[in-house]
Amino acid sequence: MYLLYLDASGVPERNQPANSHYVLVGLAVHVGTWFRLTKLIRKVKRKYTLGDVEDLELHAGWMLRPIPGQSVLGFDELDYFSRRDAALAERKRLREAWTGLPAAQVRKEKKTFRLTEPYVHLTRSERIALVDEALEALGRYRSGSHRHPIALFGEAINKPELPGGIDPVEQAFTQVVSRFDLFLRNQRSGRQRVWGILVSDHDQHRAGALTKLLRRFQVQGTRWGEIERVVESPFFLDSRLNSGVQVVDLCAYALRRYLEKQEEERFRSIFGKFYRTKTGLHGLRHYTKVGCTCIICRERGHDRLHLG
Repeated sequence: MYLLYLDASGVPERNQPANSHYVLVGLAVHVGTWFRLTKLIRKVKRKYTLGDVEDLELHAGWMLRPIPGQSVLGFDELDYFSRRDAALAERKRLREAWTGLPAAQVRKEKKTFRLTEPYVHLTRSERIALVDEALEALGRYRSGSHRHPIALFGEAINKPELPGGIDPVEQAFTQVVSRFDLFLRNQRSGRQRVWGILVSDHDQHRAGALTKLLRRFQVQGTRWGEIERVVESPFFLDSRLNSGVQVVDLCAYALRRYLEKQEEERFRSIFGKFYRTKTGLHGLRHYTKVGCTCIICRERGHDRLHLG
C-alpha cells in the first residue's frame, strides 16, 4: 500500500497576478517505509526546534515570509529561547496598535501571528536553511528497499496558457492521480496488487471537490484510462501532525518558485525523485507555451504539451 501525500502551490484563479502557475504535487510513500521517512524529516527539524519537534510545522508559505516581532535590535545574536522571548514581547507591543483597525485587518494580523509563531526563534536565513535541508534530505532519501521507492508526481500549469473553461484544479488532480495509478500498476509485490490512498491537508473548500472527482474517476475512469489501484476516498489530515503533508508542501513550493522565479537549485534537489519509466520522465509535466526551455520540458522532449 502506498500513501500519496498531496499539496498545491499557487492559486487556481487566473486573474491573480501574484503567480502565473498553479502546481499540484504528490509524494508517494510505501507504508513499510513511512516510519523511516518520518524519522528523517524529524531529524532535520530537530536542530531548529525549541521543544517538541512536532511543534515546528514545515510550511513554506509561512516560514519564508517576514515574521512580525523579529525586528528587535540584536535579534540574530540571541539564542533560540531569548529570541522567542524577545519576539513575543515585541508582538505584545504590536498587538496594542491593532486598536481602531478594521475587524478584517485584525483577523488577518491574528492569523499571521498564529501561523508564524512556531518560527519566531528562527532568522530568515535559518528558515531558508531548514527548507533547503528538508528538500535535500528527501532528494537523497533511499527507502532501504528497491521494491518500495518513494516517488514524486506533479502537474504545473501556466494558467494563461490553459484554455478557457478548463479548471486548473481538476486538470492538475486528474493528471497526478492518473500518473500515480500507473506507478501503482508498475509496482510488484509477489502476486499481490499494490494499492494506493490519497492523503491531503484538510481544506474544507477543497475536500468535497476532490472527493467527488476521485469517486468519478473510480467509476468512470479518466480520458486516459481507468483508475485501477487508487482506492477509498481521500483522507484529509491536520498538516501540523503529519510529516508527509509538510514535506510535499515544500516540494510544491520549490516547483512553482522554479517556474516563476527561476530558483533552480532548490528544485533540482528533488527533481530526480519525480517518477520516471523506461521511456523517461512520466511523473511531472509543465503545461505551458511552445518552446519552454525549463528542465522539465527539456527532459520530456515536447515542443507543445496538450491536455492529454
